[in-house]
Amino acid sequence: MPNTIQLNPQIQKTREAPSQVERSIPLREKVTSPLPDHSEIQNDVYDGDIELGEGAKKIYSFLYSNPNRAFTKTQIGSVTGYAPRGGSFNTYLSKLNSLGLIIKKNGVIQVRELKSELIGNYDFSINVVIEKLASTPRKIYQLLLDNPYEGFSKEEIAEQLGVAVGGGSFNTYLSRLNTLGLIVKENNIIKLNPELLEI
Repeated sequence: MPNTIQLNPQIQKTREAPSQVERSIPLREKVTSPLPDHSEIQNDVYDGDIELGEGAKKIYSFLYSNPNRAFTKTQIGSVTGYAPRGGSFNTYLSKLNSLGLIIKKNGVIQVRELKSELIGNYDFSINVVIEKLASTPRKIYQLLLDNPYEGFSKEEIAEQLGVAVGGGSFNTYLSRLNTLGLIVKENNIIKLNPELLEI
């Protein structure tokens, strides 16, 4: 894990009591559920030769490694590196669903069939996610990881990191993190996406 980024004392002083904004995004309980009953779904599973592309294989491998849990699209996207609202990501999920390999229900996704021959060797640790980000987005994300229950304005983040908040670059960095589902923005306050605390 990269070095922890400490809060500026002046900003810390203003955060002795949580604000209404900081309480506005509650954490949800971890989504856990038993494996599906294979005897009930066997007829729906494609039993021919299956070939998965890289994207579908990576997603399936993550779900395969957590067979007793269900995840949101944001959670899956954050650890696999795909934008959860992107077309490619949803194409991969549709492929896995059509093959009967996953279940999508009530906004969460879980592995349905465990086929070891379809998985790949991937590292789904948070360090891999961080390393794939460019320098400034990585620092922003690390700041939020180190302060997961804090909300920051753009100006506060820029001050902490010693970067300029003006211009299009800073907004581009935030937009990229938002697209990947790593942060949430509400009332001009930026926080770590609380769904990531449940992975």
